[in-house]
Amino acid sequence: MSEPAPPHSPAPPWTRRALVLASALLLSGLWIVLDAAGVAMPSLARHWPLFVILGGVASLADYTWVSRRPGALGLGVFGVTLGVDLYLLTLRELSWRRVGLWGPGIYLAVGLGCLAAWGADRQRSPRLLVVGGAALGLAITFWARGAIPMALFWGGLLLLLGVAIVVSVLRRAR
Repeated sequence: MSEPAPPHSPAPPWTRRALVLASALLLSGLWIVLDAAGVAMPSLARHWPLFVILGGVASLADYTWVSRRPGALGLGVFGVTLGVDLYLLTLRELSWRRVGLWGPGIYLAVGLGCLAAWGADRQRSPRLLVVGGAALGLAITFWARGAIPMALFWGGLLLLLGVAIVVSVLRRAR
């Protein structure tokens, strides 16, 4: 009789990151070679955030169909959100001088990424919840200057984060 095949071991985490990086390098290299060969290609200087968005989509696909790793979900949400924010900048929908309009999008990307990773695995430490809530709060603070009372907003946000941490700790203690 033949021995059964050894169980398939999952790829190390660096392998997935390396494949996403390799994909970005291959796509950008192909883009540059085709442009140099005279093929009409859109300007890479204007469309580079598409690679950030594609990296985010790749991480979301990894989470959905392969690994179910909360980190992949968080990284995917971060990549798509950051890529869209930067794409608006490179398409000149927003200007570098108007950092108040696009800059908070970076906080938004960090906040949504952390909250997505925490939401996918609430048994983990509430650190991602705190960082995500604070980053989301900063994005709202910068975008809503003068539109909402900041003391009320931050007081409410801190209360919500405190309650969420208590609930998270009590769940883990069971």
